[in-house]
Amino acid sequence: MFPVGANESQSGKNDSALAVYAVFPNNWYSVRSVKYVWSGVLPKGTPVESSRGLTKGFVLESGVPADLNAWVEERVDVAQDYERRFETDEVPKPLGIAVLTDSDDTRSYAEGDYADFRACQE
Repeated sequence: MFPVGANESQSGKNDSALAVYAVFPNNWYSVRSVKYVWSGVLPKGTPVESSRGLTKGFVLESGVPADLNAWVEERVDVAQDYERRFETDEVPKPLGIAVLTDSDDTRSYAEGDYADFRACQE
């Protein structure tokens, strides 16, 4: 279920039913993340950014699926996406994967399911 009024490209409305983050070190007090999101409103492929530029990513899926009970598999090249979004050739060793379903900005309700994450080396 998508949070009502959410828009991942607008501050104050940056809520998501489904978001997955690849988390990387930045400095001793912060991290950088590549965010992959299923948006209720933004088109597939739209770049997204938050946290003062420390989180950058893409919309992988858009809109309400025809079958809410069907699983959708996604495959991404996190290193390539990190290079592209942070405009660098140096990709640090990742710290981990994070998931987030949130609706705090819109003060609505969101629900999402996640399963079967796999991290593979080239």
